[in-house]
Amino acid sequence: MDAKTLQIRAVQLTINNVSDSQVLGDLLNQIPLAEPTESVYTDGAYDTKQCRDVIADRQAHAVLPPRKNAKPWKDTKVHSLERNELL
Repeated sequence: MDAKTLQIRAVQLTINNVSDSQVLGDLLNQIPLAEPTESVYTDGAYDTKQCRDVIADRQAHAVLPPRKNAKPWKDTKVHSLERNELL
């Protein structure tokens, strides 16, 4: 959803055995690369390295809380370090 216009920018329907985090890349791919994405806001279901990588690939800022019972990540990617600080 566009925060300024409130227009829905991407949508993905899934079946029960597909997690939210598995489709984030598909959602972001629905938005043309020529249209910059400043931030991606999600819930803790998207707290995966893959999701944070997909968001970083779009040069966007990830605004998502760590999952419940989250453990620190050992890699030194910027988005991993930012997440670890939230823990």
